[in-house]
Order: sequence, then structure tokens, then C-alpha cells
Amino acid sequence: MPGKNTFANKFSNFWFYVETGIRAPDTQSGFRLYPIHRMGRIRSICNKYEFEVEVIVRSAWKGIKIDWAPIKVYYPPKEERISHFRPGPDFTRISVLNTVLVTIAFLYIKPRDFIRAMMKAEGRRAFIEQHIVNREESNMKKALSVGFGVFMGIVPIWGFQMIVALALAAWLRLNKGLVIIAANISIPPMVPPIIFLSFLMGKVWVGRDATDLFFSKGLSLDNIQQNLVQYILGAVTLAVVAGVVCWLVTWLLLSIFRRNVVKQANS
Repeated sequence: MPGKNTFANKFSNFWFYVETGIRAPDTQSGFRLYPIHRMGRIRSICNKYEFEVEVIVRSAWKGIKIDWAPIKVYYPPKEERISHFRPGPDFTRISVLNTVLVTIAFLYIKPRDFIRAMMKAEGRRAFIEQHIVNREESNMKKALSVGFGVFMGIVPIWGFQMIVALALAAWLRLNKGLVIIAANISIPPMVPPIIFLSFLMGKVWVGRDATDLFFSKGLSLDNIQQNLVQYILGAVTLAVVAGVVCWLVTWLLLSIFRRNVVKQANS
């Protein structure tokens, strides 16, 4: 396979995995068999090279099984090969499409699939066994996942916490389930205490210019904007401290709990 094709293929395979959770050997192959009867309602927005990516991603989201079969490919010599692929425009369109698909995946598809799974008893059991119990994962990895999730739930990037947390968890190969559960520390009831503690810890950094945040005056954007630097520095500090504490506590509890489980299993 020519070098540019190899790069494009690996690039596409990576984003396909991010968008669907399915590992694919060759998302760019055009030698395909489509189950039209199941894809009838899928309306593609692409009609050029990026269609190859869009159609299998949306098929996976629809629950259509995607499988792979080995094939032989012949690439004629460069002087004989005719290609309609335009690296600049076509690669740009593929990149834009992947950006859109990743956004949809993290904002809608993955939460939808998670909720659907949690509504079924077997889905809940599978989630607990795979992400919570998972005896193949070390205590350190589980603890780091919890600590990182807490950090991402507090760090001041409101609106993007879950997306960034999932992306970084996948990159760092952490337990994504535990990261998302821990990141929910920023649920609405916890937001006022988090903001208050962020301002409190931010006083250490800004000194005399510190602003006190009193709930008796009401929690509003005006209160926060009075000293945004104090809030940001304090929120990052709180995120680091809370993440480290939760990592340590989780590691200690897992070390004790899992050791007892092993002893009971061997007795």
C-alpha cells in the first residue's frame, strides 16, 4: 500500500475506534457488502471519499454488525495508477467529518448507549464486572482512574469536562467507566460547594486581592467575575488536591478490600 494510503488508513482507523469503540483493520476499503434492508433509514451527508467513514460509523451507531474479511489488493505502478483522491480537499473533508462524528459520539451516542445498558440488569452487571470489579486491572489503575475523574470533574472547563475526560482517559488507557463516574462530582448539587471551595483555595494565590464569596449574597456570575483569576487558580488547585486525595483513598480501600476477597477465595 502506498505511503499516503497507509497514513490515511491508520488515521481513519483511529478515529473510527474513538467514535464507535470498534477496532477496524481497514476503514478505507471500498470493497464492501452493505445490508441495505437494515440501512434504509440512514441518510448520508457525504458523497465523496469521506462517505466510507460516515456510513460505517453510522451503521455501528445503529447497531448493525460490522465484520472484516481478508482481501488481496493490487496497486498498479505509480505511472499507471489513476486516482481521483485529492489529498488537500479530501483529507480536509474527512477531518471535518471526524470532528463532527466525535462530537456527536461523546455528546449523544455514548451517553445514549450507556443509559440503555444501565436500564437492563445484564448491562448493569456487565458494567460492574468490567469496569468496577475487573480483576485484571491493578489497584493503581483503578485508583488513578477515580482520581483523574475527580480532577476532570472539578477543573474549570465547564461544558467540556466529560468530552475531555473521555478523550484523555482513552489516550492514557485508564478505566473510562470509573473516570466518568468520578467526574460526576460536578453534578448540580455539588456545583456551589465546588465554586465556594475554589474561591477559598484561590485566596492563597492572589493574596490581598482575594474576593470572599458568601452564599448569603447569592451565587451569581457577577460574584464570580469579580475575581476570575482567583476562581480559576483555586479550581485547578482544588481539582489537583481532590484528585490526589481520592486516588490515595481509593487505592487504600481497594488494597484492603481486594486482599480480603482473595483470602476468602483461597480459604
